[in-house]
Amino acid sequence: MTQTLFSASLIAEVLPDLWEMNQAEGHKRLEELRQLTRGALAEMRTLLVELRPNALIDVPLPVLLKQLCESFIGRARLPVQLNVEGSCVLPPMCRWRSIALRRKR
Repeated sequence: MTQTLFSASLIAEVLPDLWEMNQAEGHKRLEELRQLTRGALAEMRTLLVELRPNALIDVPLPVLLKQLCESFIGRARLPVQLNVEGSCVLPPMCRWRSIALRRKR
C-alpha cells in the first residue's frame, strides 16, 4: 500500500504541469491516479479486516470479494470484473477456518 500511495503522490504532483502541456496525457494520468487511490483504499480496508478477523464474520462475502478485487486492480493495474449474484452466508465453521488461515500468515 505504501508504494501505491507513493505512486499516487508522484502523479498528483506532476499532474498540473502535465495538464497544461498535454490534456490527453493528463486524462490518462487522472485515470491512473483514480485506480491507484481506489486500490490503496481497498488495501487499507483489507488490512483493517485482517486486524479485526472477527469482521470476516460480519462482512458479507460479496463485499469482501469486491475489496479484494479493488485491491488487486490497484496493485496490478489490470482490469477485473466481479459478478456476484445473490447473497451467501458461510457456515460458522468456514468463517472460523478463514480467520485461522489469515492469522497463520
